[in-house]
Amino acid sequence: MTKNTKVVVKLLTIVAIIAIVSCLVLVGCDKIEDLKDLGKPAPSEVPANTDDNSGDSGDETPAKAFGITVVLIGEGDPLTLETRTNSQYLVGVLDELQTEGRLTYSASNGFVNTIGSLYTTGDYSKWIAMYHDINEDTLIAPGYDMTYNNKTFYSANYGINDLPIRDGATYLFVQQ
Repeated sequence: MTKNTKVVVKLLTIVAIIAIVSCLVLVGCDKIEDLKDLGKPAPSEVPANTDDNSGDSGDETPAKAFGITVVLIGEGDPLTLETRTNSQYLVGVLDELQTEGRLTYSASNGFVNTIGSLYTTGDYSKWIAMYHDINEDTLIAPGYDMTYNNKTFYSANYGINDLPIRDGATYLFVQQ
């Protein structure tokens, strides 16, 4: 084999490997939209509704799988909202609470600008920190824990669009 032939064979081999790896990555994605969630933490599985809580009313509404608590901590007394949801991420819960008229909020790019009476100023002299009690390394921004009601809460490593819901979890929004 000549030197040029060896170079061409090596280049073709590299191209073939890249093509195979690309195909393997895309095989698991049904749609291109699935690629945007590659770095997102996995949501909790919504368990099948095994409770027959429809009674004789004929109500076919499935039970809400996750029971969570949202707490707003500002200058006054904390506001605690308990709810049940099938939402996979915190943004869905906040949307549900807003639709129900239990709170108002605004956010951009996963960061909360206002929620209830809490707000972020343009110069960030006031801002809203988000904490949770989910002890999973990938969901925690290390070194920024806080204690509330004698319990440790972890600074969220994700915004509301990507922070998954866990049954029994508490999510804090704190005016800083």
